[in-house]
Amino acid sequence: MPSINSFDKTKIYYEHSKKGKETLIFIHGWGHNHTVWNKETNFFSSKYSTLTLDIRGHGESGKPEEISSYKLENFARDIEEIIKKNKIKQPILIGHSLGGMITLKFIEIFPKTAKAIILIDTTHKNPLEGRYSQTTSKLTEKVIEFIFKHKHIQKKHFKNVDFSKFKKHSDIYYWLKGLEVTPTKSLLACLKEMLEFDETKILHKIKIPTLIIWGDKDTIIPLNQIKEMNKDIKESKLVIIKKGTHDTNITNSEKINEEINYFLNNLK
Repeated sequence: MPSINSFDKTKIYYEHSKKGKETLIFIHGWGHNHTVWNKETNFFSSKYSTLTLDIRGHGESGKPEEISSYKLENFARDIEEIIKKNKIKQPILIGHSLGGMITLKFIEIFPKTAKAIILIDTTHKNPLEGRYSQTTSKLTEKVIEFIFKHKHIQKKHFKNVDFSKFKKHSDIYYWLKGLEVTPTKSLLACLKEMLEFDETKILHKIKIPTLIIWGDKDTIIPLNQIKEMNKDIKESKLVIIKKGTHDTNITNSEKINEEINYFLNNLK
């Protein structure tokens, strides 16, 4: 399967099915890998080209040693490198959770590349804002720095897992599976980025069609942040999935496919 050495030589693994003129790029969330999108790619692959990737630090992609390698702009640049290598024109980016944050960062850095974006159970800023103290945030940062400095406590080898083969479970189950197969350093470095994330300033600059999907049982992303995105992105449409959890792309894939398909069919 293909991979690239990205701008900083980090290996980025991806799978690319070339069957249509338009390309859908699926970006997974924290602790997951490209397999969370298998049901979506199976659904859309008859009409569209599809591309899934393991973001850096996850799955079969490289796990950089330096904490600075996990800046969200680096994730965005990885995607741009894949787009350039495969000569993809005007892709549609689909991001879940951390993948949605990466999508927003991508749009900030490469505003003219994508034709449209789809944001699933994600946000434009720290999802824990107002719910945890500043002291907790500082403690998290110290723990992250400690783990990166003391490499002997990091796991070195991780098995791969196919998330699409699990039967329906809780979000906690999928998160624990992610912990089993993703290095601690990668998880914590990404967590640090999420806690510091704030793309509020770019929302009003997004001029391309945007679909925002949120599960009404999502306990991670607050509804007020979803509504802020919907309000500030002028070309956005909000769809709320009833009984949808944070990992609604896994647990409600049929409904997700239906909403994405409707959105795509109405693109100009």
